Amino acid sequence: MPIATGSPAAGTPDREVHRAGRAGTPTTSGHNVPTRPSVDFLRECFRHDEETGDLFWRTRPPAHFVSARNMKAFNAEFAGARADLSTYPTKGYRRVRLSIGGKKLAISAHLVVFALVHGKWPTHEIDHIDRCKTNNSPSNLRDVPHSENMRNLPVRKPRLPRRGHRP
Repeated sequence: MPIATGSPAAGTPDREVHRAGRAGTPTTSGHNVPTRPSVDFLRECFRHDEETGDLFWRTRPPAHFVSARNMKAFNAEFAGARADLSTYPTKGYRRVRLSIGGKKLAISAHLVVFALVHGKWPTHEIDHIDRCKTNNSPSNLRDVPHSENMRNLPVRKPRLPRRGHRP
């Protein structure tokens, strides 16, 4: 099963420089679960709607599963169904959940859409141009440095001091 990796340093897991939380985030967690599968692997898993950016499950091949039974059950239930329905509890971004070699992994849907459209993982942060966290249309996503992404924040109202509180 293909996993995106760079050149490994001696005695450390394979690493790839990309934006997951910050540049330089490892592609594997401490439990040998990849945090970024290859774009080819994503293309075997998902198809996306060009206009909306919605992700749908493809019929996944046997190499994606630990057993033929798991593959049949998954494909019978999910092939053709919407894949990006879950959201982070507080952040509001859609995500997809994958199982790679029996290990579970959750990835933000906007990262998957960007990777499918551009053929590579983003190098910085993904900015939702219209500020709508669930609009993963390819035309609404751009790969920008953190400083540029912060310019697209909504204007915040100043906080008023609490009543009875002295500054």
